[in-house]
Amino acid sequence: MQKSASQYLKTIEEYRENRVSVEKELSRCVYVDDFHRAHDHLSTNQFVDMRKAVCELRDHYASMYDYITKNWRLITQPRTQDTMPFMF
Repeated sequence: MQKSASQYLKTIEEYRENRVSVEKELSRCVYVDDFHRAHDHLSTNQFVDMRKAVCELRDHYASMYDYITKNWRLITQPRTQDTMPFMF
């Protein structure tokens, strides 16, 4: 999960760099439609990537929540009292 999180942050950074370069070209050549389309294409792709990341994050949290709720009794009431100070 940590590797995928750092990968998502890296893609956000790359998106911002690419967007800045396209916007620089767009400011120089305002009437060229290719730069407008490139800007829209980058934004759309980034939106799709971020949506996938949010869905994966939701799935991770759902699986963690499921695991914790299934084992709640074991978490709150361990078998022996000797492990109690070490857990909390």
